[in-house]
Amino acid sequence: MTYHQEPTRTPSRRLVLGGGASVAGLAVIGIAGAPAAEAASYVRPIKNPSAHPITAAYGIPGDWQAGHHTGVDIGCPVGTPVYATIGGDVRTGRADWGPAYGTMILINDNVDGSDWGYCHLSKRSVSDGQRVKTGQLIGYSGKTGRVTGPHLHLERRPRYGKYGSDKNPNLWP
Repeated sequence: MTYHQEPTRTPSRRLVLGGGASVAGLAVIGIAGAPAAEAASYVRPIKNPSAHPITAAYGIPGDWQAGHHTGVDIGCPVGTPVYATIGGDVRTGRADWGPAYGTMILINDNVDGSDWGYCHLSKRSVSDGQRVKTGQLIGYSGKTGRVTGPHLHLERRPRYGKYGSDKNPNLWP
């Protein structure tokens, strides 16, 4: 079976000005000399892409309940270090994601508010409520939940989004 890999994308940022005008790609200086807003900088959750390829791309059609693959799967042995794709606040529970995702970590993205699910882990290295930085070690890959083999399933949803409300998680360069 051949899988389609989504092209990588960097999310666009727009500043909406009075009267409905907008300007793309500007850093904004906040009130009273606050530092400029940082642009989103996403990193790959598993290092060494040549040794850990994408084994199931986002959006491919299949017999999943959503009708398509809701995340991206990265093939890797159990115990491979997993890093935060973007900084945010950790929620370690599954919430309503369900048992198929196995041991997982949810990180609420500090940039656009998305929830990032790092699924099928063997071990977590972060705690509920902890704030993590982009690229920080958060856990180790595994094969928990409903899987056919060891891998990391990375899924992105709107904050508290339900199954099927997914967004493309493949944002790293």
